[in-house]
Amino acid sequence: ACRDALLAVGAVPHVIATHKGAITGSGRRTDELTVDRSFHTASSAEGDAVVVAHGMAAVIDPAVITFVQSAYRHCKPVAAWGDGADVLAAGGVPMGAPGVIMADKSTKAFGKDVVAALTVHRHWERLAPHPTRAQPSETAAAQLSRRRANSSQPTAGKGR
Repeated sequence: ACRDALLAVGAVPHVIATHKGAITGSGRRTDELTVDRSFHTASSAEGDAVVVAHGMAAVIDPAVITFVQSAYRHCKPVAAWGDGADVLAAGGVPMGAPGVIMADKSTKAFGKDVVAALTVHRHWERLAPHPTRAQPSETAAAQLSRRRANSSQPTAGKGR
């Protein structure tokens, strides 16, 4: 269902697994999927999101964890269904963070949530505000006043 939702909006999903070749799905649909890349040769920077399928928890591999962590640090949407959530947890991805989607099964609703997260592209709100940026509660007048106050203070050692 997630793959169908992605294809419906023109996305190009790539299957990445621990090995090249083919993998077989579990559950009612046991489709065989061709693996496009392995985790050892792929980079999360190449894609716009990462979706971890049910069944991956049995093969938690350092390369998989690194891949998921990298996608999360780049503020990309990260999603999982079933025990795929265990892979995210092993990578330290906080459940409920912006752009992190979880579901018990790959349903149409899950697919729509992944597509919605992709429309944002990056979930910058995961990051702490940069120290040079004004806080949202600070008005333009307050910023100007603060700057004037800082610039009018005498500097030690000058003018003597």
